[in-house]
Amino acid sequence: MGVHLAYISEPTLLPGIKIEAGELLVDAARLKNPGDLLHEAGHIAIVSDLDRPHLYGDADPDGDAEMAALAWSYAACVHLGLDVVNHPDGLIGVPLLQLWGLTGGAAPYPKMLRWLR
Repeated sequence: MGVHLAYISEPTLLPGIKIEAGELLVDAARLKNPGDLLHEAGHIAIVSDLDRPHLYGDADPDGDAEMAALAWSYAACVHLGLDVVNHPDGLIGVPLLQLWGLTGGAAPYPKMLRWLR
């Protein structure tokens, strides 16, 4: 998963952020909330490596993906020592991260065993 600075001319769900081929494009001039970057990175990370290159736009998340991305971005904030930038209700996605082998066992949440599904 990569992050690239880019000019984004079209409107996007989150200002200044676009997913293209499973990578984050960031238009720093249009970015409203830097915390959205970790949330969108979470959407990319929780998708299987086979499906990741096919993600475009806003990742079209379902309810499970939204919960898992919230939990993933919270864990990333803790790992990076950042103030929490998303909602604490993201913890409801933890069972999905455990199911996918991203956390659990010797690394209880919010510690992660690995960051990509």
